This record gives sequence, C-alpha cells and structure tokens, in this order.
Amino acid sequence: MALIYLLLFASPQLLLYLYLRERLPLSALRWLNRVFILFNIPWGIVAVRMITGSLWGISRVPYIAPFIAWQLLGWIFCALVAL
Repeated sequence: MALIYLLLFASPQLLLYLYLRERLPLSALRWLNRVFILFNIPWGIVAVRMITGSLWGISRVPYIAPFIAWQLLGWIFCALVAL
C-alpha cells in the first residue's frame, strides 16, 4: 500500500521534470536539476516514513498535511503546464 501512495505522490514531480527536460534548452538543465532536487528533499523524508510505516500515526498527521497539499499543487501545476 505504501508503494502505491509513493508512486501517486511522486509522479507529478517526475512527469513535470521529464516534460521540462525535453522542452528547455541545454543551458537550463543545470537550473532545472537544482530546483528539482531542492523541492524534493522534504518529500524524500516523507517517502522514508511512508515506506517504514511511521507516517500514519496520529501524532504525525499535522506534519504530513503540508506535503500532501504540496503534492496537490504539483498535480495542478502539471496540468497547467500540459495545457
């Protein structure tokens, strides 16, 4: 079950990165890589908690909400770029 959530939440960033990698010129790839890594470091922490099973405790819910909201914004941004 954790793998399904991980794929669901990680796919917007990955799709957006692959799309922009094809569209942007070669000089912008270094900038794109830095931005991608910077914005996905916090999500890496959540992914580790999700795989180990320590994510869904009652005390962790307030800390998870911003990351889920971030993912929803990622899906919306990905949809806007696709349009």
